[in-house]
Amino acid sequence: MNDYNILYVDDEQANLNSLKSLFRRKFNFITAISGQKGLEILEAQPVQLIIADQRMPEMTGVQFLKKVKEKWPDIKSILFTAFHDSHVIKEAINDVGIYWYMNKPFENEKLELVIKKALEAYRSENLLKESEKKFKAIFNSIADGFVRRDLQSNIVLVSPSVQGIVGFTPEELKSQKIEQYFVNPQELKERAQKLLREGGVHTFESEIIKKDGSVITISSSAKLYFDDAGNPQGIESVFRDITASKRTEVALKESEEKFRSLFNSMIDVFVRRDLEHKGVLVSPSIFEITGYNIEEVIGADISQFFVDPQKPERIKQKLLNEGGNQTFEFDLYKKDGDIISISSNAKLYLDNAGNPIGIESVFRDVSEQKKAEQALKESKERYQSLSDASFEAIFISEKGVCLEQNALAEKMFGYSLAEAIGRHGTDWIIPEDREVVKNSMLSGYEKPYEVTALRKDGSTFPAEIQERMMHFKGRDVRVTALNDVSRRTEAESMLVESEQKFRALVTNTEEIIYMIAKDGTFLLSEGKGLEKIGLKGSDVVGMSVFDLYKDYPTMIDDMKRAFNGETVITEIEMGDNYFKNWYTPHLDQKGVIIGLLGLSINITDQKKAELKILKYQNRLKELSLELTLTEEKQRKQLAVDLHDDVGQLLSSSRMQLAAIDFDADQKLIEKKIKDISQTLLLATKATREVIFNLSPPQLNEIGLYAAIHDWMKKEIEKKYKIRTSIIGDIAKYDLKENTRFLLFRSIRELLINVVKHARATSIKVILINNYKSLVIVVKDDGIGFDYESEKPSFSDMGFGLFSVQERISNIGGSMTIDSRLNFGTEIKLSVPIG
Repeated sequence: MNDYNILYVDDEQANLNSLKSLFRRKFNFITAISGQKGLEILEAQPVQLIIADQRMPEMTGVQFLKKVKEKWPDIKSILFTAFHDSHVIKEAINDVGIYWYMNKPFENEKLELVIKKALEAYRSENLLKESEKKFKAIFNSIADGFVRRDLQSNIVLVSPSVQGIVGFTPEELKSQKIEQYFVNPQELKERAQKLLREGGVHTFESEIIKKDGSVITISSSAKLYFDDAGNPQGIESVFRDITASKRTEVALKESEEKFRSLFNSMIDVFVRRDLEHKGVLVSPSIFEITGYNIEEVIGADISQFFVDPQKPERIKQKLLNEGGNQTFEFDLYKKDGDIISISSNAKLYLDNAGNPIGIESVFRDVSEQKKAEQALKESKERYQSLSDASFEAIFISEKGVCLEQNALAEKMFGYSLAEAIGRHGTDWIIPEDREVVKNSMLSGYEKPYEVTALRKDGSTFPAEIQERMMHFKGRDVRVTALNDVSRRTEAESMLVESEQKFRALVTNTEEIIYMIAKDGTFLLSEGKGLEKIGLKGSDVVGMSVFDLYKDYPTMIDDMKRAFNGETVITEIEMGDNYFKNWYTPHLDQKGVIIGLLGLSINITDQKKAELKILKYQNRLKELSLELTLTEEKQRKQLAVDLHDDVGQLLSSSRMQLAAIDFDADQKLIEKKIKDISQTLLLATKATREVIFNLSPPQLNEIGLYAAIHDWMKKEIEKKYKIRTSIIGDIAKYDLKENTRFLLFRSIRELLINVVKHARATSIKVILINNYKSLVIVVKDDGIGFDYESEKPSFSDMGFGLFSVQERISNIGGSMTIDSRLNFGTEIKLSVPIG
């Protein structure tokens, strides 16, 4: 206690010296010879305890201590008195508040003990005051609110800071029970019971009504407070306004929910890997695309999933060198061993210091797009690479109203986030499709479907939508993924068109096109050629070629050769039909034979035509031979006619001339000359007949009509007693000389055929000039034949009709026959005029 100063005031110097000397080793004494000197010392230095003698001149001890109390009330005091000064003691206790009094003479030990207790009391009170001062300083300056209430909910103590939190002054708060300020007053009873039951300090959250009527959220730490006997008297709590942090927390939670919902519902795959290519974070969609679970990818070296295991390192180096968000394409192994093509957007992700610590990428399976792209490239290369297609636009909506959209949605449609929020989801769809989208929303439909999307600028594009319900921000919302399928729709349209063209081609072709599996099963059979054998396209699909054609082993052997890799071309007769068949192996993408492709052409008509042509050619050869023989016969007949008739007559005339004896009687000479003249006349007549048979002079001199008329009268009517008649224009027709000659020969042969075969009694020839062609009709009343049922070919009618048909055809004309049994025959020749 040497740190404390003790002022001893006494008017006797000996007493001052004696007491100071007595306690010099234990206490730090300062002495004053009077009260006035003591006051001066107090002004100069701190003093914690005063010992004053009551009986002093000028200023008694009580008077001195009263002055001290006015200015230094914390200093403890001891008063030395006499035994009979009881009224002084009472005054000292009541008015001054002395700590102790002692009667002179005093005991040294007792005084020492009193001094120690006084100083201890000073120290305790000073510490208490200091503590109280600190408490008040803290109490009055703390930002948090402090409230003490009793067990009846009366507010006992309130820190000034409460006003800054709730708006009520401490006095206003104390005037009401604490329940008045709580949104849920029942909470207070439950918490009081919890504290009484469990004790200790507990943390609670509550909603408080401020003076302005607004509601805030507070977090409070509460405990019981007790009386000196340990009985609970009430509850003390320290609280603070956490509304802002609560909002931040809610916003953070909502952001996390939004991220998690997008992360879990995204169709594309998100992968975060470190710079050693170890998987760090993977979206659930990895399973749908690759078959791997999240656990199989996280922590694993992702290079093992790449067809080219060096690709991840090259991607890393490119990103480290160039930065930014870049697009890559590569092939991955699926869990089942299949290979898929991937399109990926990748970028570096950094630590807080901006150093790269890994790579983030979003990728999707573009295998089907790649296949479609390749198909379109081979089909005139009309479409761009599907790997350039945008990824999905994602929307979050409640009751059809947009709450959120991703950046791609803004890029795809042109609406900023601020413009999009609050819009109805159907604003992104053309009016004709909005009912479909509404029904999908109302029914909770979650499968993909297609609509036509509407951009901000009014342009449209086909889109695929897939939606899913989820819980977001405490509400049930709908997550919509919208994908621009313009290219896919175009590709599908092209493929459909190609399929339709292919189907139209194979269905309408006159051939038979088919595809047969390795086991012999028909997979496809199309073509009009099937109709000729009584089948339709789908009749044999699913049936086995080995069963259908078991009666044609050669055909099956040819197919087996195609199954073994050969291309086989063969012809086969099946019933009344002939087929030419092509068989070629059908290969898959790896070049493995999986069946055969076949083409069969029905060549029955061709075969028949070939036979007919062959027969026709043989007939022509026979006709040529017959014509040669006929010409030879005609020459012989001409020679005979000239020899027997003309030659004999001329020879006779020559002999008669040689036998004339001009010296004989004149009458005899004249008679012989007359005989010779008659013989020459007969020779001339015979010569004319030969000439007429070869080419009637009338044909060139008078015309076709006269030549036919004269020839029929002489050669038909006179010789065979068959009536003849001709109807037509007597004038010449505009025919070339060769045409007139061929027509005359043809008509003459037709007439000779009538004489030979028809057994007719009359023949009529009609000439009709229609200015473009000349029509000659030869009609007879002979026995005829059933032309409609027999339909004989010209080649079967003998060389007469056949040669006529050929002759007329060669000059651009035609020949038709109309005949019925017992009703005669009508043959019509038509040749062009001019």
